[in-house]
Amino acid sequence: MNEIICKKCGMKYGYELCGPVYPGCKDRENADCPYCGETGYSTMTSQVLVVTKLEKDVVKQILPKKDIKVSVHNMAPGDALMVGSLAAFEVVKGKATSYRFYAAEGVETRKVSSKRLDDAIKENNIRRSVRPVSERLVNFHDYDMFEYAMENDKKWHDIAIEGLGWLSFIALGQIIRIRLPKEVAIKESLAKIR
Repeated sequence: MNEIICKKCGMKYGYELCGPVYPGCKDRENADCPYCGETGYSTMTSQVLVVTKLEKDVVKQILPKKDIKVSVHNMAPGDALMVGSLAAFEVVKGKATSYRFYAAEGVETRKVSSKRLDDAIKENNIRRSVRPVSERLVNFHDYDMFEYAMENDKKWHDIAIEGLGWLSFIALGQIIRIRLPKEVAIKESLAKIR
């Protein structure tokens, strides 16, 4: 991973080229600052250029090296699943059921009470017992929150967080609140793996 300090806003961010190289197939790829949009690096390549606000050690933990691992948790309303200190899924309403989180082998999860979630994240930022932990995510204002009201179709669904992993579960009319770093994409869909 290469790091850049933006000449316009002074913030640090990283970029990396990913994917196969195809001879003759080249497009312009830019590493635009995720804070202000200024282009800090540009190249012609067939690879994809990925830009991140996260530190090198965090990126190493969230990128799969060999396998995607799954952690399984039974959760009910009032339960939350921390994904390191990067993200969290809370069950706000619905029936107790099994939730599977798929991610790189360096990503750890912990089930906690929703009431203790803020304190658990703050504590984890200090103790670093559930990885990954980012120095850039230190308070409530560093995250976006989304809620999904699921159907009661009894089918497997996924809620995916770009670049981190996905939560898979049977939709039973739950309301699920997701906390994730600002400007990170999230998507809900029918499950790809069952």
